[in-house]
Amino acid sequence: MNSLTGNKLVDTLLTGLSVLASIICIGTIIYADMIFEKELPQDTIERLKMLKVLKGTIYPESYKLEKITVNLKSRRNKLRYLDTTIHLVPFNAKYIDLIDNQKSEVLDVIIDVSGRISPHEINTVLGKILYENRLKLGINKILSKNAVKDIYFSKFTVQ
Repeated sequence: MNSLTGNKLVDTLLTGLSVLASIICIGTIIYADMIFEKELPQDTIERLKMLKVLKGTIYPESYKLEKITVNLKSRRNKLRYLDTTIHLVPFNAKYIDLIDNQKSEVLDVIIDVSGRISPHEINTVLGKILYENRLKLGINKILSKNAVKDIYFSKFTVQ
């Protein structure tokens, strides 16, 4: 037999450690494949954990204003109006009370901004984006804080 180091004790010790390491590796593989059974995740528990982690991210808390009908600026004698339901999404949930306390001023801003926009302008995608931005700027101005992050319309009808 060819010796590794020339010292029989050291060679025997190295061979024994190699065999022990091999046995440990094989044992780990056998345990992981045949003996250990990982518990399968339960849909309801995992869904609740996910919603708890993502709360406020997926469905941000919003302040819903009642249905609003506002006359639009029109050059013709024909009456044009906007019928909408608006949800204000604040940067932080603590701003909901601030919005609620100044609800009448918020409604005034919505009426003012809506009355300055034409039906033709609001029927375009760019017009809707401009309308939303003007509402955010006006509402944040009267609240004296950058409180409103987004505005969602659950109903938006121009006639």
